[in-house]
Amino acid sequence: MNTTLKHLVAAAALLAAGGAFADQTLGGPGSYSFDGKSSSSFELTLAAGTYEFTSEVTADSPLRNTWLSYSDDNKANEANDILGFDKLSPRDYRLDGYTLTLATAQNVFLNVNVAKPGTPFSGTLTVTAVPEPATSALLLAGLGALGFSVRRRRGA
Repeated sequence: MNTTLKHLVAAAALLAAGGAFADQTLGGPGSYSFDGKSSSSFELTLAAGTYEFTSEVTADSPLRNTWLSYSDDNKANEANDILGFDKLSPRDYRLDGYTLTLATAQNVFLNVNVAKPGTPFSGTLTVTAVPEPATSALLLAGLGALGFSVRRRRGA
């Protein structure tokens, strides 16, 4: 099999497997530091549930934009975008306490688009799983039952 055909077969296999090509895979919920020197995307793999996102991105020269999306296409204002970050200055973007609920497991991408190729940037991202209300209610019910049983034993 010639080299060109091998590359085409490999590309088709990757596209069939999902087609997501992030510059860096961060993982699931957690705290991350990241950096780059051109427009980049950072992939998160999240299970179904509710998550809170907090992030800051700073560059040496102006950024075009920074946003969360379901794709790493590096094109802002597309149908797959979730939310753009707040622009604090041309070089500083922030996302503070954004809550996202996913019905199924999904990849989410943090995209950074620089105005000038080769522009260094750095940032932080914290993704926290938010407990479902039923989980909190079950915890409180369990603590109440435990307290009731302790009080009942002391009274006997």
